[in-house]
Amino acid sequence: MIDNAFLEEWLEGEIVRVVDKIKAGTPLDIEDKWLMVLKVQANCLARRRASRLVDDRKDRQHVQ
Repeated sequence: MIDNAFLEEWLEGEIVRVVDKIKAGTPLDIEDKWLMVLKVQANCLARRRASRLVDDRKDRQHVQ
């Protein structure tokens, strides 16, 4: 199984490449666009995880 950290690092590197293309005004190909979609999804999942952690902490504080 592939490690999540490895995939996150790979995706971040690819996104840097895509952003550089955008800054240079180079047209994006379909792979670049899919990478952007994947990054948006990863960000969304990370926000949900962070939100759940905050909610769990609040629940624990409320119970105490």
